[in-house]
Amino acid sequence: QITPMIDNKINTVLGGSDLENIIDTKIADNSTYSNPASDTIVDFRTALDYILYYDLSINLTCNRSTVLENGAKLTSITFEWTYNKPIVSQSFNNEGLPLDQRRYIYNQTITSNKEFKLFATDERKTFTKTISFQFRNGRYWGTSSNLSLENEDILELQKELSTGRGKTFTVNANEGEYIYYCYPMSWGAANFSVGGFTGGFELVGNINFRNSLGHAEMYYIYRSTNHSLGDTVVTVS
Repeated sequence: QITPMIDNKINTVLGGSDLENIIDTKIADNSTYSNPASDTIVDFRTALDYILYYDLSINLTCNRSTVLENGAKLTSITFEWTYNKPIVSQSFNNEGLPLDQRRYIYNQTITSNKEFKLFATDERKTFTKTISFQFRNGRYWGTSSNLSLENEDILELQKELSTGRGKTFTVNANEGEYIYYCYPMSWGAANFSVGGFTGGFELVGNINFRNSLGHAEMYYIYRSTNHSLGDTVVTVS
């Protein structure tokens, strides 16, 4: 309904025409409307819907971490989602779903990278939201008095899941301790900077490393050239 103040002003200008009732009647009657730019807008109601259109927004979540270590086995994932307005169709993981469904449980086992996509269509367009599960290797760093490391020694170092060798870290190498940095050989050879000076590390071995989940992969083992360095900042590139 047009407000009385606007209606009264227009009525005064137009000599008392009942504009409010004219507009309300046209909308209520779904009166015809034509526009050469569109053959889908055929009445006032669809014209207003077109003008007031806003994009569909999707909020998609799941109950599991999306970054996992190689060797992990992921099962029973629950996905849930909401929309900001009604939809006319939807599908998840390439499966068509009822319009009122807002939950999907995936019970197959995942052991490698996989993505899930939710597609939803409103009155005008199709939108999508994706959740990706990424499996990664760990990179390890820390100190040891050993001249090289065995598998169990690497597992005792600090670990971070990653996709590359580049990192800056700080460690405290006590008397007689070397600094170690270990990562998959598939990431390529590293360059080191210690305390702002280039170098300071050497490759002391390769190992068919098996992580705590049983995944095996060839790793580089880098060791600081000197021991007993105290608090040290190491940059790997």
